[in-house]
Amino acid sequence: MHLVKHVNTGKTLHCIVFLSIVYCLAFGFGVYMSHGEASNANFIKINFFDLLLHNMQHLFIMLCVGLITFGIGSTFLLAVNALNTGSAVILVFNADGILPILTNFLPHCIFEIVSTILFASLGLLSLNILLSISHKGLFNKIYSILKGNAVILFFACFLLLIAALVESME
Repeated sequence: MHLVKHVNTGKTLHCIVFLSIVYCLAFGFGVYMSHGEASNANFIKINFFDLLLHNMQHLFIMLCVGLITFGIGSTFLLAVNALNTGSAVILVFNADGILPILTNFLPHCIFEIVSTILFASLGLLSLNILLSISHKGLFNKIYSILKGNAVILFFACFLLLIAALVESME
């Protein structure tokens, strides 16, 4: 509840809900596109720091692209990520069943997907600020948006840290 109090705006929560829907639709489309194919899954053990660095680079690129494009770029990258994830999940399922998904994918994906959606929502920050320009109390609105998004950024980084830790232990 503390997180929601600091976000302080329905716009940010609406962005998170919208991006969650985009993620689910793209994930479903990825599953649909690859449902008849099979692939052998070769899970590679990667150490914690390499995973964390890779995921942080990916998500900060998503954030920067989103800020430059008023969220369009981060929404697109989120959809591509979800499409690839859905495709990978169904390919593994078709080849090896549900067990590799439950043991190799699910334990860390919960944290990583939520973190990815939160980073993509931060990419809409420039759009939120632009939409606030026409309102009275511009400085207070911008400060409130930045403060709420800083909380989301730290929370998303924490989730990403947990995801990398869980994934490196698998």
